[in-house]
Amino acid sequence: MALDAAGAGRHGQLGPGLGGFFTVADREKYVREFTRAVAALPDALQTPEPPEHPGKIPNQATTSFIVNLEQGRWGEAIVADMINGQADGLSAVAYGQDSDIIAGEPGFEEHYARHYRELITEGKRSDLLLFVSGGQLPEPRAVPDGAVREAVAALEVRSSAQNVANYYEHYSRPENRAAGSQYNLSFTMKAEDIRHVHTWVRRRHVPHFYVQVFDDCVYAANTLDLLRAVSDPAVRAGRRKPTVKRAKDNHFKSTVMLDIAYGVRLGEIVEEAGTKPITRRMPAGKVLRYVGLYGGKAQLDRPALAALVADGAHVAGAGALDRGPGRPGGSALQEKLLERAAKARQR
Repeated sequence: MALDAAGAGRHGQLGPGLGGFFTVADREKYVREFTRAVAALPDALQTPEPPEHPGKIPNQATTSFIVNLEQGRWGEAIVADMINGQADGLSAVAYGQDSDIIAGEPGFEEHYARHYRELITEGKRSDLLLFVSGGQLPEPRAVPDGAVREAVAALEVRSSAQNVANYYEHYSRPENRAAGSQYNLSFTMKAEDIRHVHTWVRRRHVPHFYVQVFDDCVYAANTLDLLRAVSDPAVRAGRRKPTVKRAKDNHFKSTVMLDIAYGVRLGEIVEEAGTKPITRRMPAGKVLRYVGLYGGKAQLDRPALAALVADGAHVAGAGALDRGPGRPGGSALQEKLLERAAKARQR
């Protein structure tokens, strides 16, 4: 879609307020393509209609679960701070659930049931929403439905303890190469999450992305591109083919992993996170001790972010599979998006 200097498209009017990058038609096209990609997924990733009630509710949380929760929160904070501090004209607003209550604590059953009802009716909220800066931004965790559709991107942030540079250096050695070919750093999507994300995208018409925070860098990918890759015969036959597993720690539910090469490198971790010991005493007497993360800083690749935002509504007309793994395209368009966003913020 071509855009003029004021941000208006030749093929339709822009939405009001903060959503002025894309036309309604762009967003509707994204939803149609997303639905088509989900329908084309292999049987192993198709899930039945979820029951109305959640069934058995967890009654205790493990230390490993809480550690992963803490790491996820740190990853979300790193990405939000990176975008808000360095992305010209774009602002990240916290959107997803951030309750501190865990299984075994008072009120958890009600919280769990409420969250489950939201999943099956409204879909899975992303961790962050990106808006064009300029006007008054919604309050974090309290974005009204009307404002959600004005977002230009929804980011689902995942965090990993892996260091990408060390990983590839290790598996580049001849003695480790065979083992490394079977284990790639990846974007990971649970089959049930795909269903819930699809529900949310259909209701909100906002392009969706997975962001993977590693120990030394940040990768991101258009979720639509990842879904297409899973179903693409050429990708499935290639060296970087998707892997579908049923892991014990996920109750043997299907999970698909796609090499991070199908995304773009969004930033570099330039300051490591600090750690702090945490003790959590549960009502039934169990004591959980674990390490929390705080601080740290990431350096944003602004053209890469702009390419992702443009790609979200397929303004650039090229997804990850068209560009080739790990090679963001459309540098001229990237700069135009950043320039237009900066002007919008100044107004």
